[in-house]
Formats: sequence, structure tokens, C-alpha cells
Amino acid sequence: MPCRWLLLGFIVAALCVSSFANEIERHLRDEYKGKVLLLRSFPEGDRLAYDSNGALVTAAREGDWTSFAIVQIREVKIDRNQVKVDAARVHANPTDDGFQLISAGRVRMVADLGLEQPTVEKAEALLSKIFLNAHDDFSETVQDYWKPCVFAALSGSAPREYRGCRFSSDFLGIRGVAAHPDDRLDPKSLPPTIAKSLSYEVFRPGKGITPPKKISGDEPEFTDEARRARFSGGAVLGVVVGPTGGVEKMWVISPASYGLTLASLEAIAKWRFQPATKDGQAVAVQVEVETSFKIQK
Repeated sequence: MPCRWLLLGFIVAALCVSSFANEIERHLRDEYKGKVLLLRSFPEGDRLAYDSNGALVTAAREGDWTSFAIVQIREVKIDRNQVKVDAARVHANPTDDGFQLISAGRVRMVADLGLEQPTVEKAEALLSKIFLNAHDDFSETVQDYWKPCVFAALSGSAPREYRGCRFSSDFLGIRGVAAHPDDRLDPKSLPPTIAKSLSYEVFRPGKGITPPKKISGDEPEFTDEARRARFSGGAVLGVVVGPTGGVEKMWVISPASYGLTLASLEAIAKWRFQPATKDGQAVAVQVEVETSFKIQK
């Protein structure tokens, strides 16, 4: 008889745990399913694991935000003490009307809820450490070379210097991109160009300044995504070439699609130049570098 009561107790406990899990699942599905969200970091890969503090434990290379920051939630499940999220990767491809969102692949995420009884509050708190919330500032999460472009896009009227940086209303509506999608930053409050923020003087070609000349370095290569899409186009980057001929700073002026902005940055970082000169002396200079990608027919 005692064994029967013990077995009954286990069954009741299991039913209670299952009931809790079902309740959490229903809440998370109502809250997240179908939503387009931004990850706090931009890991590559199609399987990601997070600990109970929301920290990524999967060994993954950090990718460009345009390819690896955005997901659309397909399903959310509770499995024992884990939250399992099935999502579509969404690429942000720059167009004349702003970044266009395009579904591109799939990613599965698993987050550990810890050893205690899972609750709606714990699940929500965990996911808020993985995805941006409404009060977060997306411009602070992107890589440094993207910050001026993103800040300009948030202003709603990007100056000529960041002519390729625009966000569509759909993108601005994603949680964490802008606290209030209808608000716009004052363009006058844009941060200074990276070159202007350096501690040493940076010149521009002209008026006695001879421009730098590239002497070595490979051209950027197509990404697999760009090849599949048969994309043709290019990126424009701001570059500071130092007095020794190396690339010292870079930032995005006009981005390219399908991960080609990052491909451009990684290639140009390795270029070497004959430095610019002023009065016969080598000096640091700010220039624009354009990369071009074209599928050969």
C-alpha cells in the first residue's frame, strides 16, 4: 500500500510539472511566436546554446549584425528545464528605401532555466538576456565600425557622409531598435566621424596632401550567400590610412548585402599603402574606399 501511495505522489508531481510547463509554453508562444527580434550578440551557426544567465556557451564566431542579429520566432517550447526556440534567420539587406528584411536559413536555440522549478517570470527574464528589449539601444550593440552608420540611420535623415545608412519603418519597429519608432534623433547630435575622434591629426587628400596609393592586398571575396543570390554591387567604407601605410580605422558609409560589408572590411584591413604626404612628410589621411562585386556571366 505505501508503494502505491508513493507512486501516486510521483504521478501527481509529474502532472503538476507538466501543467507548469504547458502554462509557460502557452505564455511564451503568445508573447514570442511570429515576432521578429534582435539577438544581443551576433553568433554564426544554426545551433546556439545559452546558460541560465543568458550567456552564449556555444563556440561561435561573431558575424555581421546584418546577417546574424535578426531572427523571426517560429516556435517556443519548454523541455524539462530548458527553453527551446526554433527561429528563422533574417538578413537585413540595404536598399535605397532602407534595410530590407529577407528570411535566410534557420537557427535553433536552447537556453538553460536552471535547477529550480521553471516559471513564466524566469523564462521571460532569461529570454530578455538573449534578445533586445524595448528599452535597449541597438546602436550600442553593433560593432564599432557600424556605430556611426546605425546612429545616422536612427536619425532619420542621414548626412551625405552616411548616405547608404537608412532604416525602413519596418526595421525601426523591431523591439530594441528604437524605443519609439516615430521618434528621430537630431542629425546634429550624430557622433563625429571616427577619423575626427582620433587623438592625432587626420588629413584629407587635396590642398597639398598627396593621396595614399595601394601597394598590396587581396580584393574581398564573395560570400556564399551573395553567390547564391547572384548579387552584384559594392560597399563604401571610410578608411584612415596611417603614416606608415597601414589601415588604422574603418567604418561603414554605404553597406553591401549578403555579408559583403564584413568581407570588404576584413580584406581592406590587410591592405598596405604608400602613405599620403604633406610637405614631403608622411601623414595620416581619411579616404573613401569602394569595393565592387560582380557575378561573372
